[in-house]
Amino acid sequence: NGGQQITLDRLRLQLRDLAWENDGPVEVARNAQGDVDIRRFNLRSGAQRLSVTGRLGQGGALGADVRVQQVQIGPNVRAVMPDATVPEGRLSLDMTLGGTIQQPQGKGTLQLTSLAWQHHDLGEMRATLELANQTARTDLRWSAQGRELLQGQGTVGLSADGAIAMQIRAASLPLDMLQGMVPGVTHS
Repeated sequence: NGGQQITLDRLRLQLRDLAWENDGPVEVARNAQGDVDIRRFNLRSGAQRLSVTGRLGQGGALGADVRVQQVQIGPNVRAVMPDATVPEGRLSLDMTLGGTIQQPQGKGTLQLTSLAWQHHDLGEMRATLELANQTARTDLRWSAQGRELLQGQGTVGLSADGAIAMQIRAASLPLDMLQGMVPGVTHS
């Protein structure tokens, strides 16, 4: 029909000590109209998983499901930015995208667990995410040892002149958690 299909039975991405491999064949197809279908794209690295399925239309139409499970933040960031100082922990994301490349829309959830900064336990963060009309909306909750430390709700404009409208509450944030993150904090 004038289209093409690529199937990769074996795919290995390695940079320094970090290696990701496919979990089953990777399948990408392009039809005669120029639409690209990601039929199967599953990568793994130990317990870490990345899965993408979706379609990118010739006119910019977008439809995709992105699943990220238990990705280790520190090692993955340092693999591409060796001098970066980033927190340790695990990232999970479950996101459905639609709309167009120019006007993406989406809904999903984000989890950052087992967070630590320079050996200081930071707990976990969970957020719902929505993307529409060049605006990101979130409801983020940061908790540690079973108690909520901070809650942030609102919107962030994604265009160059985008506005921010956030409400942040920190009813019981112990400032000593910031000692490892902010060198100027020596006692709190």
